[in-house]
Amino acid sequence: MDNNQRKQLTDVCKRLLSEEKVGLILAYTDGDLENSAIPFFVRKPDEIDKLKWDDYCNPNLAKYLLEKQGKVGIVAKPCDARAIVMYIVE
Repeated sequence: MDNNQRKQLTDVCKRLLSEEKVGLILAYTDGDLENSAIPFFVRKPDEIDKLKWDDYCNPNLAKYLLEKQGKVGIVAKPCDARAIVMYIVE
């Protein structure tokens, strides 16, 4: 992801949180190991700068939606989006 795309993603996430359109954004941040990513639960606009989006963002975030209540934003890969659709269908 280039810097322009990352800025667009973080801007959208910040706006959603600032305008209280969502109470939480599910995304990724750097893991403890080099070239790894872990789920990241963002509740405040100033935390969004820790967001990561690259080829190492592999964990499926859709499963975390089952535990959350209220409006939640999610930075979803195609496989996450398919899982979300299946949850809606079920």
